[in-house]
Amino acid sequence: MAELRTYMKKGQIIVSTVVSMKKVKGLFTYAPITHEKAPARQGKSAAEIIQEIVEPTPVVSAFQTVPATYLNNIDSIMNIDVLVASNHDSAIATASNLIRDIPNLRPLNVGSLENSRLIESLTPLLLNAAILNNLQDPSIRVVPWMPASFEK
Repeated sequence: MAELRTYMKKGQIIVSTVVSMKKVKGLFTYAPITHEKAPARQGKSAAEIIQEIVEPTPVVSAFQTVPATYLNNIDSIMNIDVLVASNHDSAIATASNLIRDIPNLRPLNVGSLENSRLIESLTPLLLNAAILNNLQDPSIRVVPWMPASFEK
């Protein structure tokens, strides 16, 4: 895997959309990556492991909660938030600008790449909500808890 570094150039970023999950009894569960030969990687997100492999190229975790059907047809109107995590502020800014270029997507910075574990774990949760409640293409939209009109 280290040979990937030879393809990285200064100024590039990698956007990880990977979710490690498995299906058990018809439902999905988040499955943090484990490897007996690399115990230091136990429980890390896919994005964190990718970051280790391609260091110093910055990795951004994003798009895990955006339905593939939306990405295949960006003319659909879904108004989706894209949770974005990275250890590199400039990479978050670059990815966020690209996300804003896609109609109806809003990037939300959620902090360090460690938070990718949380982002990645939302995908099986959304898929299970779809299966158990007969929903199509569930996604994430973060809304304020109180309308601005209630402010003092």
